[in-house]
Amino acid sequence: MRKGIIMEIHHDKAIVMNERGQFDEIKATSGMYVGREIEYGDQSAMKVVTTLCLLLVMIGGIFGFNYHVNQTTPVSYVAVDINPGVEFTLNVYDRIISAAPTNEDGKLVLAGIDYKGEDIDTAVESFVNEATQLGFIDQEKSDNAVLITVVNDDDAKAAILQDVLVAKVNDFFIEEQILGIVLTEESNMVMKNEASSHGLSAGKYRLVQQAVKEDENLTAEEASQMPVKELNKIINSSNTEQTQSDELLETKQNVLDSVAQMRQTREVSEEPLEAAAFGGVLAEYQSQVDEETKQKIWNEVTSTEPKDCVDLETGEAIACPKDKDICVNEEGQKFVCPADKDICVNEDGTKSVCPADQEICVNEDGTKSVCPTDKDICVNEDGTKFVCPADQDICVDEATGNKFVCPADKKICTDEESGIKFVCPIQNEEVTEETGNETNTSDKSRTTEQPEEAETSENSDKNAEEETNS
Repeated sequence: MRKGIIMEIHHDKAIVMNERGQFDEIKATSGMYVGREIEYGDQSAMKVVTTLCLLLVMIGGIFGFNYHVNQTTPVSYVAVDINPGVEFTLNVYDRIISAAPTNEDGKLVLAGIDYKGEDIDTAVESFVNEATQLGFIDQEKSDNAVLITVVNDDDAKAAILQDVLVAKVNDFFIEEQILGIVLTEESNMVMKNEASSHGLSAGKYRLVQQAVKEDENLTAEEASQMPVKELNKIINSSNTEQTQSDELLETKQNVLDSVAQMRQTREVSEEPLEAAAFGGVLAEYQSQVDEETKQKIWNEVTSTEPKDCVDLETGEAIACPKDKDICVNEEGQKFVCPADKDICVNEDGTKSVCPADQEICVNEDGTKSVCPTDKDICVNEDGTKFVCPADQDICVDEATGNKFVCPADKKICTDEESGIKFVCPIQNEEVTEETGNETNTSDKSRTTEQPEEAETSENSDKNAEEETNS
């Protein structure tokens, strides 16, 4: 078996340059394309040149000419759209012949950069990086989108190149901790030419058509000026059940998971961040931010947990533990509620340490809160305080002055001068009066029964007398 690189394809024949620098003619098969490395058998190969002398002639003649043609002949077209757009023209070796902006923002990104002769994957990453530095990709948001469209007469070659470029941009997003998605659109030369007549790349032209179809109020002219991420939102909002949308969401989730993993494993640099590191047009703004603030922002970005709480001892930001109560201080900072202090519930539902200089009430659900100054406060038998209910009578303890809910099983009196209610203290006298009534009744009974007793006594005396006489 021999190895070689396909140099030319003519109908059913292919010219291959083998490892020795010789040219063989073999039968062309499906999947072959210029530049592909293949293995082939000796039986199917027909040596076109077998001697070094003839090889030098071919290299100086045919091969030299073909190499020049291959270097300058367009084979593939790669469009990258964010809102700044660019279309790269590639030769057979996937090197850039030319780079042309597809809109005004694209001109801004390409200004002063010459991509001619570069590998396409390097150029695409560079273009996305420049767009990020100029603020077209927002590192603080998660809806960033890049559209990549590859046009080649060989669909297999286009698919392979598209996969390579998508992976390149995804790797860039992960490395730079950018939340975003890489979209792709299939296209061909017919669609590319039609899109070019409208001043758009083939991929964005298809997005514009889909967005206009989904939003009847949107014109093609308006859509053509919109960033890819906005067009993607319009399309996905109307086609949430389509397979393409599901695939995009899955791809985006994979990117988010990769970024989360990167944030978890990356060590935070202890060196101060330079303003120039933010690059491009952001440098002037970032230079106004002090180094401490930059480091704080960086720490927050690279943290796996939101640091919403404050360590009371060190003052450092920490992640709020899920298994402990979280309090809020007067400055609005959150912290872990101390176990040795009473915890109150604020009006907005947050918790805080109960102040020592204010009265603390117990709510109906058992939680504590600062007693309101505009309401009556009652005291339970165990000494706890609570807001006096408005639908019940409230009494005052004469000895302590504390208020309490009037008991239902006792008689309640009202002070004529102050209107204050209290448990009637004369309740015992009423009991005595009732007892006195019972005594009077007994006396009357005794008075009624007295004649019988007198008669009985008289009979007894008479009987005694008779016994004595006898």
